[in-house]
Amino acid sequence: MTEANTRKNLLVSLLIALWTRLPVVVQAILTGLILAAVGTIPWALLVSTNAKHWSAIPWSVVPPLFIFGSSGDLFGSVGKLVILGPSRS
Repeated sequence: MTEANTRKNLLVSLLIALWTRLPVVVQAILTGLILAAVGTIPWALLVSTNAKHWSAIPWSVVPPLFIFGSSGDLFGSVGKLVILGPSRS
């Protein structure tokens, strides 16, 4: 094993040890904050880029609508159609 892999494994082991020592409530709060950031930051970057480039066309709205649909459910009807294909019923 290389030295970089050894350092990486040591770091991962240390993070897991620290994570398991945290109370469950703190783990839940941190997990929620991370998930909120993962869901918000890409959208915020899209909106910021849209404001700078082609601001007359709201193209930053398209990816969230494709993923969540207008109703807010994950993979709206358009996304389901593309991913799952047409209904067989």
